[in-house]
Amino acid sequence: MGTPVFSVATSYGDGDFGFEPVTDVVSSLAAMPYSVALQYAPPPPVCEPDAYEPDDSFDTTAVVLNQFTAPDSTDHTLHEQADQDWVAVDLLATQTYLLGTASSGQAIDPLLRLYAPDGTTLLASDDNSGPNQDALLAFTPPEDGRYFLQVTQVGNLYTCDSGYTLYLELDLSPEVTPIVPTIPPNYTPPVVSSAVLTPSNGTLLTSLASTAVSGRASATAGLSEVTLFLNDTPFSSDNFAGPTRTTWSEPWTPAAQGIYTFTSQATDQDGTVSDLSAPVVVYVDTALPTLTLARQVFTSTHLSPASGRVLFTGTAVDSLGLARVQTSLEGSLPRTATLNPADDSWVSPWPLTNLDGYTADLTATAFDVAGRERTETWSITVDAQPPQLADFSTSWLAPTGTVPITAPHTITAVSPNLSLTWDNATDGSGVRDYFAGFTTSHTPTLSALTRYTTADTHTQTIGEAQIVYAHLIVIDNYGNQRRLTRGPFYADSRFTPDLVADFAYRGWLNSGGAQLNAEREPQAVQRFYQSWNDTYLRWVWTGADWQSDGDLFLYLDRGTAGAAALYDPSLDASAPSTIRFPAGFTPDTLIWVRDRTTAEWWTFANNEWQFEQLLTSEQYRFHETDVTDVRLRLSDLGLTLNSELGVLAVASDEARGGALSLWASAPDFNPLNSPQVINPQAQGQALDDFQLTRAYSWPSLALGQPPNEGRFSDHYLTAALETETAGLTLGFLNSDLLEALTQDGTLDSNGDGVLDVSLPTPPDALTVGDGQAVTYLFGYTNEGPATAPNVTLTLNPRGALVLGGPTTRVLGDLAPGASGLVTITGQIDTSLNGAFAELRLNVADEVRGTYDWFWAYHTVDTAVPTGIAIIRPDALVRPFTQTIVGAVSDDAAVPLVEVQVRRQPGGSIETLTCPDALTPRDGSWSCVWSAGALNGVTAVDLRARATDEYGNQSGWNAWRTLPVDATPPTVTLSPATEAALADGVLNTAEAQLAGAVTDNRRAAQVELCLIREGIPPACQTQPVNPGTAASGTWVRSLLATNIAGLTALDGVPQTWRITGIDGVGNRSAELALSFLLDGVAPQIRLDEVVTAVPVVGRAVPLVQATVTDGHEVDTAVARITTPTGMTHFVTAVQDNDGRWLVTYRPFAPGTYTWRLEAYDVAGNGRATAEQTLLVGATWRLHLPFIAR
Repeated sequence: MGTPVFSVATSYGDGDFGFEPVTDVVSSLAAMPYSVALQYAPPPPVCEPDAYEPDDSFDTTAVVLNQFTAPDSTDHTLHEQADQDWVAVDLLATQTYLLGTASSGQAIDPLLRLYAPDGTTLLASDDNSGPNQDALLAFTPPEDGRYFLQVTQVGNLYTCDSGYTLYLELDLSPEVTPIVPTIPPNYTPPVVSSAVLTPSNGTLLTSLASTAVSGRASATAGLSEVTLFLNDTPFSSDNFAGPTRTTWSEPWTPAAQGIYTFTSQATDQDGTVSDLSAPVVVYVDTALPTLTLARQVFTSTHLSPASGRVLFTGTAVDSLGLARVQTSLEGSLPRTATLNPADDSWVSPWPLTNLDGYTADLTATAFDVAGRERTETWSITVDAQPPQLADFSTSWLAPTGTVPITAPHTITAVSPNLSLTWDNATDGSGVRDYFAGFTTSHTPTLSALTRYTTADTHTQTIGEAQIVYAHLIVIDNYGNQRRLTRGPFYADSRFTPDLVADFAYRGWLNSGGAQLNAEREPQAVQRFYQSWNDTYLRWVWTGADWQSDGDLFLYLDRGTAGAAALYDPSLDASAPSTIRFPAGFTPDTLIWVRDRTTAEWWTFANNEWQFEQLLTSEQYRFHETDVTDVRLRLSDLGLTLNSELGVLAVASDEARGGALSLWASAPDFNPLNSPQVINPQAQGQALDDFQLTRAYSWPSLALGQPPNEGRFSDHYLTAALETETAGLTLGFLNSDLLEALTQDGTLDSNGDGVLDVSLPTPPDALTVGDGQAVTYLFGYTNEGPATAPNVTLTLNPRGALVLGGPTTRVLGDLAPGASGLVTITGQIDTSLNGAFAELRLNVADEVRGTYDWFWAYHTVDTAVPTGIAIIRPDALVRPFTQTIVGAVSDDAAVPLVEVQVRRQPGGSIETLTCPDALTPRDGSWSCVWSAGALNGVTAVDLRARATDEYGNQSGWNAWRTLPVDATPPTVTLSPATEAALADGVLNTAEAQLAGAVTDNRRAAQVELCLIREGIPPACQTQPVNPGTAASGTWVRSLLATNIAGLTALDGVPQTWRITGIDGVGNRSAELALSFLLDGVAPQIRLDEVVTAVPVVGRAVPLVQATVTDGHEVDTAVARITTPTGMTHFVTAVQDNDGRWLVTYRPFAPGTYTWRLEAYDVAGNGRATAEQTLLVGATWRLHLPFIAR
């Protein structure tokens, strides 16, 4: 199994008690045995000081040794490494004393030093002259007096086992050789001295019987007088006749119990007075001390708060005064208790903190200052362990069931019922009581809790705006308590007061009553909260960081006259802004949040905004990355719970050069002008002169109301108004044309059919006519997370508009995500107004009231069309079908034009109906007229009239007379074209057709059509030159890429149809042409080439080549240049295989250059690259390489 290793949690190590644990093993050991190896390094011991402390100097010691009544002093210890103990010794001159230590501890090596009566002159010292490591001095004092001994530790060995005894005895037959000090040469004995010898210092008298006080005196010049002092008062005086040394004795009967001090003083014959002798203290004590123990059962309540040890307490009284009290448990080494003379109490701490029901005998001994003692023993019980209980659970008893909660937790229900549940606890002495409950204190009294005797559930109703803690206190039969506390729990419903006093607590934001806004115009939702208690008003804005998002302006209307417009930092404080507050909102207080650390308080007075102060950290905090938190005292604002209050907040960025650039507001659905949120059609507009529409108001700040009741619903209704009949539609908040539109305003206030507002883009003419039906469509969607309550539309028709239904449309409650389309119908009645028709639609809901406005606008058309004109034909008319084209002007659509045709001579009239259903608004019209052959007609008169879509009909315009042209033109080819076509083939140089069109009036166009089998002809029409005369020429390249089907062709047959057209469209007889079009030269491949011949005068097969063509090769010729620059042409001969061979006889040596040229029957030619023939050099024959 191995040897498990356990960690040591707690170590004790004084070594005083065998029953104390040395280790406390954290792990729970199983029943199987384990081998535990403990390595223990004790800390430096903390030892109890002995009863003589403080005695660290000669003038603080209280111990005096003498040879008669106090020859030794026991139970001394050196309780610290640097401890030093001092003892006084009264010694007589001429006697030799042994002064030494007797060690009782195992860890002491005493060093003994002897000092003169002045306490500073070292006379002698010793370390190990006595038995073992003890010190021993032999000393003969030069005169009577009180000397001093000092004991210290030698070396570093140190534990609490450092006890020793100091002793004094006459050196009668010493068994060791002591250190005999040598009197320092600078030490001079006094010339007069005196000492009290009996009683010895520290003598205890247990009755009031008479006793003798005696002493010695000496004087070098002879004694004259010795005076005995009792408690610093002369008690007796003896005169002498000059002896140098004498003894004296006086009877003394103590008057009562007490502590008495005797001193003496001698005077010599010369009048020299000695110092007072060393004092001798005598105790008269007729009774022992009394000793009590305060209790015999000790629990955790009796533990020391500092050390956690059990405090045994009691009283000890003595008539003379107590020296010390010592306690011992079950015979252990005694511990010295701490005395409190003020109430005669004593306290002795013992390390018994982990005991549960431990019993033992406690012995206490009281020592009075006279050394008398009383000992008492009691049977005590120590139970310092409270009952054991794992924990308890807390819950909220919600209407829907029990909801477990853990701290910290906010309950937003009104007067919530909270519960705590626990199991039975265990304890060695038994569990007596359970006390449970919720209190506002973290450390409650038992009286604030409810008592139970076993496991149970405690339920309690919590009041509004309470911060409570859940407590369970379990008490055992000895009174030890186990206290368990959980919290805080916040009972913070939507009703005021809210828990707004602590900046660290923001649970009130989620109470359901504090949120006033959720502005969704920016990309990130901006939320605004407000609540209060009887001391503070608090506001929170979330979603923005004022280091980068601009500034926040919070305006407060306290019911006094204030500003009419917002403060604009870009203007002088006295200059009014042109962005105005909503009607009825006139704030006089502004909180301007400038960044994460800076917020300013401004007031409106004397018609300007004035800076008052910076907000302190107790008034403004910025949390995390986007939480703005402002808390102000009602009293600082001059408000009470009875005061009215209005609030409006706006966020402004830097996009408008420092001027107000509003990108969010609370309340929402206020007009904004920042480029980051406005409609693109409003970009570039000034947008600096408009009025906000919404603000919050409270008639009073009385407690018990939800701050947002009737002021907030987290819905977000997006909407738009359109018309089925084309018209102008605008939305106040949709368009952001804030300077053109005003809420509840009109677009045409004087009803003249002209818009009163200036729009960035003037609308097209959008007209309606009398009796026309109009349809408006209002679309909406609730994009918020809450239901939009009782949405209502109010319709306001103006001008010629008559609605076909109610003017109020109730949409009701719109759930999140709900959308719809409201159809609004009406009709135009020009008897009401002949200029315009306007609809204003107001949007309202139960929370915001009326908050948005939409308009639809049409002009009413009662005017007839104007500007009726016939544009074509413009000079002549021709027989048969032609198109009459004209123009017309009207704000409305013109779907119908009529044309009258009057033939001359004769005057017969024909009326043409020309509908324009496709483009009735484009200002043009056309009409197809089948004129027939116009035989005998010399001229035609034309006129027209128009009717708009509303039935407004114009009159006929003036007749227009046009002559008739019934003679068709002729079309001919140019002589050059005729010549090129003579051989039936056109090459690249000849690939164009040219000719002329001739007419009796005006030759206008020529039409050329390429006839292709199986597909429609490809025709193009082009004007002739000049186009205004009776004759005009034309030219068309046959290789132009803009003629469909005409590309570079290689011997392809072509068929063309050519037609001339005169100025009125009469067409000539068609001219048909057929020919081959060859625009590609032959292809040449050199198969065999001779590049050198050794001699001249011999015929050489210069080249053998293959020549191909899409039509037919006519000839191939070699163009040869001799070394002298002469050019020869040698015609190639075609062999039976179809290859072309050139044979050449060079007549002189040198280098010849040549090219092979080939021509097809159309005259297209091609030449090879230049080749070289070297005559008179090495013969080389180049053959083609064929690989397979």
